Amino acid sequence: MLIRSLAFGICILATHRFAIAQTVACASIATPDPVLWNDGYGDDINLAQTSDGNVSGDQTGDYINDCSYNFSVLDGSSNGDGKFTLQFRWDENNQVCAADTLIYTLTVSGPGCARATGTVSGSLGGNQVFTNNPVTWSDGDGVQATDDTEFFLGWGTVQEAGLAIFGIDINPTTYNFSGRQITESFPSGGADGCWFPGSKIPEWSPTGATAYVTLDPNNNNGIISGYGDHVGFTSTTTLDYYRQRGQAPCSMTTQQDISIDTYTASEQYQENSMVLTIGTNTVTIQRGSLVEPRSLPSVYAAALPGAVLTLLSSTQF
Repeated sequence: MLIRSLAFGICILATHRFAIAQTVACASIATPDPVLWNDGYGDDINLAQTSDGNVSGDQTGDYINDCSYNFSVLDGSSNGDGKFTLQFRWDENNQVCAADTLIYTLTVSGPGCARATGTVSGSLGGNQVFTNNPVTWSDGDGVQATDDTEFFLGWGTVQEAGLAIFGIDINPTTYNFSGRQITESFPSGGADGCWFPGSKIPEWSPTGATAYVTLDPNNNNGIISGYGDHVGFTSTTTLDYYRQRGQAPCSMTTQQDISIDTYTASEQYQENSMVLTIGTNTVTIQRGSLVEPRSLPSVYAAALPGAVLTLLSSTQF
């Protein structure tokens, strides 16, 4: 876990949290639309994978008399372990193709889930027999994310009543992004419209994370192709403080950029406007296209002038 913080303690102003995961296997070798892999021997193989882990595809090139593959999957990745056992069989209807079999045992891993390493056993043309030959397949930079689709899941606990919880699907949702890694940045910094000179709460500015978060559906509300995102106020004390000093309504704003790993580099694919608004009796959290208001009257009469208020402004992964 990484917590980026401005160290001021008990009253948490605003936070953005991704669900946390450690080591997670790549879950997919392809999308339902064919993904082009190179088998390391000069042939291209088009693979398509359904949501239940079944894989189909065809081979292109001139490996042996332009013969094509028929695929049958002995073991897919529906259990999310990143392992695939693929049995390839030459086209039995083509008279120049031998009805021989290749069995690949592969593990998809690495940045972008764009490499598959393992072994191949079988025969080619009836006269080339081999067992457990090492192979490495390449998918270029891997399946690319296009954008996010967000949906509202609810609010935090009583202690985090101003915290909005969002579920985020990474598109295309037909690809299981488990095992991929995302990170965030705030290129334009932040604007704190609630702060005033002499405030006991320091002026807020978001801090981008320096570590990746590995996507894992077990930690993301069961979202198999995305992540969870918590945005808002993790203590009502901050809301009460600014209300009592006549600052409400006021807002804190920033732009969040989301990037995902590929084999060669991290690639930005999404920009989100974030606006956290303190009303006189409400709190409103905006993340991207979603704006979530909530009635949330003050519950404290504390925070008197001269009281020592502290603040933890964090981005937590």
